[in-house]
Amino acid sequence: MINVLRDPTDRGIIEIQDDAKDIGDSLIGRINNVFDTNAKYHSVYVHTGTDENLALDTSGVVSGKGIISTVYTMPLEDTESMYSKISALLIPKIIRDSGGFYETAKNLSKESKSAVTFSMIPRENSFLYQLKLSVFYSDAASIDVISPLEFLKTDSLQRSNYFANGFYPLNSIVQVVVLSQNSTVNEVKGNIIPTQVVDGDKIPTELSINGWVFDPESGNMIDGRYLFGQDFSVNKNDLVFTLGSASAEQTPTDTLELDESIIVLIIVVAAGAAAVFFFKGFKKKV
Repeated sequence: MINVLRDPTDRGIIEIQDDAKDIGDSLIGRINNVFDTNAKYHSVYVHTGTDENLALDTSGVVSGKGIISTVYTMPLEDTESMYSKISALLIPKIIRDSGGFYETAKNLSKESKSAVTFSMIPRENSFLYQLKLSVFYSDAASIDVISPLEFLKTDSLQRSNYFANGFYPLNSIVQVVVLSQNSTVNEVKGNIIPTQVVDGDKIPTELSINGWVFDPESGNMIDGRYLFGQDFSVNKNDLVFTLGSASAEQTPTDTLELDESIIVLIIVVAAGAAAVFFFKGFKKKV
């Protein structure tokens, strides 16, 4: 998908689609050459709202209402080979050879229900690249004990050796998002990092401590982010937390089976200033 902003001078759906296709066609040849793909034109999609972003997995500043997507398709390639191909082109060898999150994702790419997504997000003077590996688990719809590393098929998660010689607290993050019916975090096996609220965002006050930051920690969406602090790895049991009902009738130790929960687990390696986006407001504090 090549996403462009709609030209306000375009009149009518045909002109809008033709202009978007012209831009896409001017780029797809170079994209095919770089990524060794054979994508062919399929269609042009006009975004009329923001809901489509979730279904189409679009991201970045060029997404949502007012955006035109030129869609190109290519023969299906297995996730493992596509992940290796794209990462070899985009990720320096020193990072690919340093284990950590990269190696965990590489192992997951062998799963039959895995998928890889690559995005180039334009910024003012550069591009932000995102390489995502996801796996769908159809049997995880009802769950109250969240054990993130079970989904990653590993007993421990290590940071990349690339970060072994310094203190980079925002460059290795585990993020867990749970969408369910009005639940709350009841029990956490690991640490909870002290936080403060800055401009409406809960941010850590001490980055040298390993542990969780939950914001929010109850409601229809729970967003938890685990920071390694000065540790190099985390064990399976240290990341476990329990969900329960957010209703007033239940005590903090009550748990229940959550219906139709959606769990999104993200392991993030961010470089340089891009890391501060995972904790908006922290940059204002330092």
